Amino acid sequence: MKKTFLLFTLLVVSNYVLAQSQWRLGLRVSPLVSFAGVTDADKNDIVGLDANSRLGIGGGLVANYQFEEKFALQTGLQVVNRGYTIKNTNIEQKSSVTTVEIPLLLHLRTNEIGSGIRATGIFGGTAGIFAGAGTDLTVNGTTTSDKKGAIFNTFQFDFTFGAGAEMNLNGAGTVALGLSYHLPLILMADKIPFANQGNGNGYEYKDGRVKLGYLALDLTYFF
Repeated sequence: MKKTFLLFTLLVVSNYVLAQSQWRLGLRVSPLVSFAGVTDADKNDIVGLDANSRLGIGGGLVANYQFEEKFALQTGLQVVNRGYTIKNTNIEQKSSVTTVEIPLLLHLRTNEIGSGIRATGIFGGTAGIFAGAGTDLTVNGTTTSDKKGAIFNTFQFDFTFGAGAEMNLNGAGTVALGLSYHLPLILMADKIPFANQGNGNGYEYKDGRVKLGYLALDLTYFF
């Protein structure tokens, strides 16, 4: 009984503090499509290499500091899983990468254009930290798995921009829907597998450049 009363008291106090402050807190889920740009170490296209997009998912907490009615600073904590597939001669690499991301964005919104509905826009930067990866590497029909992620960089930074809309639910919070594009400014990986029949495993990693951006459908609920 005491624990229930304490939890209820904390919820009431938290809601009161949020109501008196300029912060809006929310939860987000973001289905996404990632796009890989792959070149050699000299930024040249690689003949015979195909890079394909893959589906992914992201989600986490969103926090808007509403310093003006139409302007806010948006940050939060998101966990994002994205990936790519590349094929080169007799090699296929399928990689899935997880990053923890912290955005710092300017969030814009218009006056109401309908019953509680506003158009919105964002732009700014997103910093990411490598959290894990899985790679399946198929060479001449034989597949091996690697969970170490040694070829992936520790830090990421994206230029982020997008647009959408939000709707006030008359005291029950706010729902928002938007599209955001994350343009990579730092390499996701600096190694690419190439066939090498001269060694025992039939391939070797060589210097390369893999940038991995993504387009996300952002579904957000603000308390």
